[in-house]
Amino acid sequence: MNCPLIEWIWTMSKSSRILTRGRPSDAYPARPASSSSLGRRGGFTLAEALVAGVLLSLSAGVLSLITTRGMAALERSRDLHRAAGLLDATLTRIDLVGPARAQVEGWTSGQFPQPDDRFAWQAEILPDPNSNLYDVTVTITWTDSGRRPHSARGRTLLDDPPGSHSPDLQWDDL
Repeated sequence: MNCPLIEWIWTMSKSSRILTRGRPSDAYPARPASSSSLGRRGGFTLAEALVAGVLLSLSAGVLSLITTRGMAALERSRDLHRAAGLLDATLTRIDLVGPARAQVEGWTSGQFPQPDDRFAWQAEILPDPNSNLYDVTVTITWTDSGRRPHSARGRTLLDDPPGSHSPDLQWDDL
């Protein structure tokens, strides 16, 4: 059967190696074996393995650094959050007993009990001679796990007219 279309397809298949008529060896003839590929097996060379190892160790180092800094930031954040809570509680105690009485009775510094024994506080209470207002500044200090000192400070004005606070309230009861 002499058909021009089939002859054209056959010619194209030989030039582009698309159609093989069932013989893959015609489409992709075998390469002659070179001396360098005769004894070579599939796998990685030593240089490729070393480069991969170096890249893996660098990646692990960067991830370790990121994790360490993240944990340190988390610790600082927790400490600041706890210090803010202790600062608020200390200012509330001074307000409840009255700043004048806290100053007279010496409730101006101390250490917090467990589990906050890393934290200490100090209060500075300054009366305004022209009114019943007191300028109260409380400073919370602590050390982190690396033994570096930190502090948080809060300041407020408290009104303490005479007789406005119960004399039965004790600092340790609050």
